Amino acid sequence: MDSNTFTTCMDQLQDHFNKRLKDAGQYWEALHQLPGDAFVDICKARIWNHSPNPGQFPTIQGLVDDWQAWLKKHPHRQEIIRWEFCPYCEDGSPGLIEVRIPLEEPIYPNPESNYRNTLVRCGHCNNAQHRNPTWPRHKREEMQGKGWEIVTEIHTIEDEEDISVPRPPKGRQPGVTHIEQSLPIGDREE
Repeated sequence: MDSNTFTTCMDQLQDHFNKRLKDAGQYWEALHQLPGDAFVDICKARIWNHSPNPGQFPTIQGLVDDWQAWLKKHPHRQEIIRWEFCPYCEDGSPGLIEVRIPLEEPIYPNPESNYRNTLVRCGHCNNAQHRNPTWPRHKREEMQGKGWEIVTEIHTIEDEEDISVPRPPKGRQPGVTHIEQSLPIGDREE
């Protein structure tokens, strides 16, 4: 999508919902890879289907979900994803690394329970570009430096499952908490 299409659609959304964004750059960074016609359709649907209430303004994750719904209606527009082997990614889910993040304030008497498991996009490979763009992208060293425990083990190509058809990312399934909510407060992009 080009910047003119993005700006026009975001202006229409802001006018309809009577809400002004302080920084639309986060939206651009997360959504610029969408085709322009798809983004126009998504924005029109949001305007037609939602009341002009500032609380109804779509989040980045909401627009990404709308993109997934749009792709289901237009299957011919889905790109064929070429996955590459990466020894750091989750086995069978390229582009993702599972981590355990310690809770800021322990709430359980058992210290082993004071962690939250979540997914992060792999910072070592190109597979992460096919995953949810709102999720943070880190290399293993960065995560270890933050004190996160990496659950995903380093593996060889012989250990890898068939990566031609990966499992859907866990964070995209209905009812799963968005990754930003599972990060410690200092690591959230707000």
